[in-house]
Amino acid sequence: MDELGGVLSRRVADFSGRLRGAGLSADAHATMLFVRAIAELDALSIKDIYWAGRLSFVRNPEEIEIYEREFFLFARGEPEESLPQAEDALDPPRDLVAESTGSPEEIRDEPQSDSEEETAEVTLASSIELLRSKNFDRLTADEYERLKRLIASVALEPPVRLSRRMSAASRGSSLDLRKMLGASMKLGGEPAVRYWQKQQPKPRRMVFLFDVSGSMKGYSRTLLQFAYAVRRRQPRTEVFCFGTSLSRVTDLLRAPSVDVALAGFGERVPDWEGGTRLGDAIASFISGWGRRGVARGAVVIICSDGLERGDPEMLALQMRRLRGLAHAIVWVNPLKGSPGYEPLARGMAAALPYIDRFMSGHDLNSLEELAGALGDLRVRRAG
Repeated sequence: MDELGGVLSRRVADFSGRLRGAGLSADAHATMLFVRAIAELDALSIKDIYWAGRLSFVRNPEEIEIYEREFFLFARGEPEESLPQAEDALDPPRDLVAESTGSPEEIRDEPQSDSEEETAEVTLASSIELLRSKNFDRLTADEYERLKRLIASVALEPPVRLSRRMSAASRGSSLDLRKMLGASMKLGGEPAVRYWQKQQPKPRRMVFLFDVSGSMKGYSRTLLQFAYAVRRRQPRTEVFCFGTSLSRVTDLLRAPSVDVALAGFGERVPDWEGGTRLGDAIASFISGWGRRGVARGAVVIICSDGLERGDPEMLALQMRRLRGLAHAIVWVNPLKGSPGYEPLARGMAAALPYIDRFMSGHDLNSLEELAGALGDLRVRRAG
């Protein structure tokens, strides 16, 4: 990789330009992801590079055919007159095309010899790493299916609170006077050994409020999969969806699979992929559910890009009310994962002063960070 680094860098630039010319969104972010993948693989296997590029550049199933055509023409060395003209055009590295005489299907599915097993494991691990950092709105159908299994395995340590129930402890915050009195009576009233007790930890309720408006189209289903995984581990979790109105979908997440759960959302949520009225939705939640105890002492996770069609002052008022009920508010905004993002949208700017954690939720890595942050929310206003 070191000796071919300069050549490959220029070839990657040429290749991404070719993909853009064919209609793919080979932007700077995707190109840098491709470069990182090749660096991690530290190999020039045509199969490795094919998958690294496909995971980096392909956003939907319709683009796979375009990507494969451009990749194999480029790798094999298409006749110069049909290639994009560039002042710095270079011949493809020999190692890159040495095994590229087969069809795309053969390259994707070629059997591996025993001597290639270790390389295959490394390649698989690298492809998973690529998938972990791929933006949810760029996933192909195959990647989406693979990601569902990865989301289900995200480690989550739920936020906890101290219950009123006490348990015995070798050291604690208070003496167990009842137990000490009983032991003393057995000794004829003589002072007994001191017994300690402490409050038992209890998982806090988590409440998810999901923006399912059109602007969240590329993220809603994947984020709801995360909520499905959370609820399977923490049955007291509540889930709501909103666009211009609020819908409780907690019961749908009791389904045996996430696909069955997601299938019911279209019927339950009337404004799926419609507009957004954040302030009205949060007001409905507080009046209909929050004051009945659902939000009291809970960790409320709002998943939205903050693009508010309603009055931002109304949103600020409702966020202030919600903050008075909840233990903590976490706002998950997929746009935060974009380079140079600033929370300048009217809705996001109005809500920001009342948020305890402001996080992204655009890829698997950011969901793992969210899971870790939820476990750390043990003290109100944790910052």
